[in-house]
Amino acid sequence: MGAAGKGGAKMTTLELLKIQIELVIELSGMQGPGATLLRSALKAVEDEQRWIPVEENSMPEEDRMILVADSKGQVSSAMFHAKSQSFTVYRFCGGNDDFLGQQIVGVLDFPTHWRPLPKGPEEIKGKTTP
Repeated sequence: MGAAGKGGAKMTTLELLKIQIELVIELSGMQGPGATLLRSALKAVEDEQRWIPVEENSMPEEDRMILVADSKGQVSSAMFHAKSQSFTVYRFCGGNDDFLGQQIVGVLDFPTHWRPLPKGPEEIKGKTTP
């Protein structure tokens, strides 16, 4: 469960972690390399989880699966095509909790943001992935 932030809005885990790190630094009087290391580690996590606005012109690599979000807040997996500057968006369809397959659909609104897919699990069925 997240804590309530400003205006009663629910805080994300990352926001809570940032507050906790700053409190540890402040209460311990930590300075120099230790404080810098903690803040650098937090920045790396923030950058990894950041949604990148399409308008920044830092588009993903060609034919790489990514996550996209549109102006309505819909999130889907997609693939970016550099030559045509377009996305193929993949949405799952199904009913009654049964997986029926993948369906490729057009985007009602052009994606406004993208981010890389998260890393997969390090262990799958007792086997460590390379």
